[in-house]
Amino acid sequence: MTIDSKGSSQPTPKDDDTIHVINSYTHVGLNVLADSFSLNAHEMSGVIRTMHRQVIAQLSGVGVQYRDLRGALTPQPKKSEIAFIFNSLKTGSNSYGHHISHAWLPALRDHGPEKTAISVGDILGMPSEFVWEQFEKYLFGSKDFDRISAELYFAVYLSNVSKNQLKEMDVAIRSHTASYLGYIDCTTWKPIKSGMLLPQVGLRVAKKMVTSMDDAGYSNQVGYPLEQYGFEPVGIEEDLYHIMLDHKLDNGVPEWADADSSMALNALGGSGRSASDVEIILSDTRFDYLMSSHSKALEILGLLGLDKSYLIDAVKSKMNNQLIFNLRFKEGTKNGLPAPENDAVLFSTQLEFTDSDGAVKCFQVGIKFSPALHQGEIVTFF
Repeated sequence: MTIDSKGSSQPTPKDDDTIHVINSYTHVGLNVLADSFSLNAHEMSGVIRTMHRQVIAQLSGVGVQYRDLRGALTPQPKKSEIAFIFNSLKTGSNSYGHHISHAWLPALRDHGPEKTAISVGDILGMPSEFVWEQFEKYLFGSKDFDRISAELYFAVYLSNVSKNQLKEMDVAIRSHTASYLGYIDCTTWKPIKSGMLLPQVGLRVAKKMVTSMDDAGYSNQVGYPLEQYGFEPVGIEEDLYHIMLDHKLDNGVPEWADADSSMALNALGGSGRSASDVEIILSDTRFDYLMSSHSKALEILGLLGLDKSYLIDAVKSKMNNQLIFNLRFKEGTKNGLPAPENDAVLFSTQLEFTDSDGAVKCFQVGIKFSPALHQGEIVTFF
């Protein structure tokens, strides 16, 4: 990997330089690089921007546009993250992941989202009794599931799933294997997600499956029957893939989220401090705008009509230790003309609030970030 560690070739970000995600949450590559070469925040910004350009180029080389991966890599309104759960013992195979792939791959091909991130693996590090309780509470399917050791449950986790796609995939998977137990909607926080340290198999983009590639140039390293079910595996250099193309499944570890956001904010000119340290502000003009333009979302949460400080506190309390995405630069305009004084550096985060009926709902909050002050102004809420 060619990296400009000093950032000397770092360009001024433009609108098409949006970075969907940077994964320092489950991949330590950037942190190891920073420590090994004593790189400061500005130098790491250069490294990240270089890697971003490299992954765009590699994707283009295999016929995939980076901008088309946003739906798979970042939370989408009205779409869900779903964990399909299997009893590995019922496959009758030691290679149960491969066996189970013969159920979910055709379901994905025929009924699933055209753009999605797929992660698979065992549920690890959780007491079996706790997992059973989680299944009793959250598993859609038969509640009469086998009480087996937690690590014998296998999950296939998809992003960007619509309600109709979920319904059709559920029926299709059930018809293909007796090992299928049902699914858990993981769009909002569930404690069982702490046990889902699932490696990513690939990113589906229509008929292509973007996977990591080893030094010999071999993609689809897990060996799943992608081509059998009509997918074309295309490989991206392994480190680039896991840093720039991994969907971040929130495992609920605050320390990981802090390290992850610190690195992500470096790409926006940050100082290496985490998102949990960002001072949240809200101008009177922007507050009036939110109350008028985003009134429906705020009314659902009982935040409409409350004073500005309450809204700031509500966002700040929810934002601590959350994952951030959609890192971008927006060129400022005024009266249709360029206005550099209105340039904005922005990122998004997804926050969960409980509505007046007690239901947990996700809302995306756009933050205008000031790297010099480590401040963030709430600009959108929907």
